[in-house]
Amino acid sequence: MNYSLQYKVYRRPFQNALETARGPWHIRKGIVLQLEDAQGNIGFGEIAPIEDFGTESLADAEAFLKNLQGMWDGKIPEGLPCCAFGLGCAKGWINDRFSTINATLETAALLPAGERAVAVMDEKLAAGFRTFKWKMGVGDPDSEKKIAATLAGRGTLRLDANGGLEIEQAKDWLGFLDTLPGVEYLEQPLPRGRWRECLPLNGQFKTPVALDEDAADAHDWPGPLVIKPALDGNITATSNRDPIYSSALETSIGREAALRLAMKSARAIGFGVSELFPEDGLDLHDAGPRIKVGTIGTSEMQEIWERI
Repeated sequence: MNYSLQYKVYRRPFQNALETARGPWHIRKGIVLQLEDAQGNIGFGEIAPIEDFGTESLADAEAFLKNLQGMWDGKIPEGLPCCAFGLGCAKGWINDRFSTINATLETAALLPAGERAVAVMDEKLAAGFRTFKWKMGVGDPDSEKKIAATLAGRGTLRLDANGGLEIEQAKDWLGFLDTLPGVEYLEQPLPRGRWRECLPLNGQFKTPVALDEDAADAHDWPGPLVIKPALDGNITATSNRDPIYSSALETSIGREAALRLAMKSARAIGFGVSELFPEDGLDLHDAGPRIKVGTIGTSEMQEIWERI
């Protein structure tokens, strides 16, 4: 079946630059798309690449869509995982692949890098959050360890290095984290492509190592995998035994489909990101400690489409 295709490119500035071990991130760019079948049924999807995770670039995605010349034959492209997710989701809405759901999931709060994390954690605890992810590997290790010690024990704590460590630094951090209460895991300690070096660490330390940037390649990873459906290219649930589903900082168009996959996770999901952006009408999901699944449908996606 052929579908008519339209798309729009968006640019969303962060409220404050998102500091990671790879440097500051100021603007989230992506694409929302609309498919329409011969009967006039409409479905929406989102393409939100992050090249550091091994996806196609935004330019490559836009070139692929432009080359379709407004018509798509329904075949999912290979080698373009974000395009595959966006087109697959839009097609899924048209074909009623996404059934009616009414569920609520616990979500983790994202803490900023540096000392500001302590004050933000106070605010999030008061709002009801119990699981937190902290971006580390940005500043001086000794200073960051003091911050980690302050954060630990007040909730479940995840530390995300975004590939900013070397193997000896990772070992040092894991040894330190083993002494702290309530640490769930250290995420992506080494740069993307070096995940096999982390395999011995999961047996050497009490604190598990989770993978994020390497999740698409490390299918036989024995520990937790952070799955970002919008980057994975798969609109069905992962077969990994211990997935932690997470946002790729997409709008509510992509997030609703991702949340439906996240219902397979036994852990708090990583979708507490709405407050990273100004109120631009592109986030319609709850920003609190529990996020509702099934509240965003085609009419709400139409509203987002019209705002871009």
